[in-house]
Amino acid sequence: MGVGPTATNNRIVVTGSGSLLQQLAGVRFFLVGASNNSIVVSNGATLYPWDFRLGAGNQTIVTDPGTLFTNEASFTVAGRMVVSNGATLGTRAQTIAGLTGNGATLIVTDAGSAWECSQNGFSVGLGATNTSLLVSNGGFVRAPSFIVGNFAGDDGNTLQVTGTGTRLTNSFFGPTLEIGKAGANNRVLVLNGARADLFTTGGSDLAKTILGAASTATSNTLLIAGSNSRFTSPSLLIGSNGPASQLVISNGGFANDAVAVLGVSDTASNNIAILAGPGSLWSNSVVLVVGSNAPVNSIIVSNGSTLLANSLILGNNSSSSNNSAPPIGSCLPTPL
Repeated sequence: MGVGPTATNNRIVVTGSGSLLQQLAGVRFFLVGASNNSIVVSNGATLYPWDFRLGAGNQTIVTDPGTLFTNEASFTVAGRMVVSNGATLGTRAQTIAGLTGNGATLIVTDAGSAWECSQNGFSVGLGATNTSLLVSNGGFVRAPSFIVGNFAGDDGNTLQVTGTGTRLTNSFFGPTLEIGKAGANNRVLVLNGARADLFTTGGSDLAKTILGAASTATSNTLLIAGSNSRFTSPSLLIGSNGPASQLVISNGGFANDAVAVLGVSDTASNNIAILAGPGSLWSNSVVLVVGSNAPVNSIIVSNGSTLLANSLILGNNSSSSNNSAPPIGSCLPTPL
């Protein structure tokens, strides 16, 4: 739909229980191109494209209980897609899956709305900048892994999980959340009572969250803010090879891991973890390392927040100098 540059303002509507639009398997793709074209799937209908590509300036709406959008091969969004009001998005993503156009948006919102990506991970920013995946108001998203800012230059992308009952989690074993695989200034936000849980579901590798995976991946952020906002990851690496990433836990947010490291390689300097506000908590059940091989990493605990760790290593070797951290079990009072 919308193949030529003048093929605009076209619309496909699939609506009503038992209604089905299906693309047969094969090498052809289901393309929504040009601009201002739209697809609406509603009221219990099903759309089943094999290879789905939503172009920039176009929109797909999947809404209402019993409504299903499902596909098998690639799933790329360069425009805007909304899954709402109890609808289901099910993507297998045998090849690639991601937000591929500058400013592209995928929204999963409302209680009962769910997206299950079963085979490949999903990239928020795949050759693109300023894209966003928003999960809100009780929506649910699960994928094998997530990347925010895949390539160098994939900057300013955001994965946001917000609202009580909203959840982001993983499937399969050894999953990874990479906040800045190679891109810079990317963010993951867990807000207002939402949950983001990364679990090791099989195999020997811990599930891990990595901020700044490559040396080009600078200034990436993980923020957990608001009462009952929760983030869980067995391993948390704040600055793997990239510098100047930050973890912020504020206003009653909670982060939980087994192993956390600030400044993994010698290029990963100037990373910081900030805890602020009553009820804010960061718990490390095994070990917290501040400066594994990199210098000038730090932790700040303030305004009634709490840092817990079974053990703390500050400056792991000779290259990891000028790192700083408060005592384990710090709980600094709110100033009068």
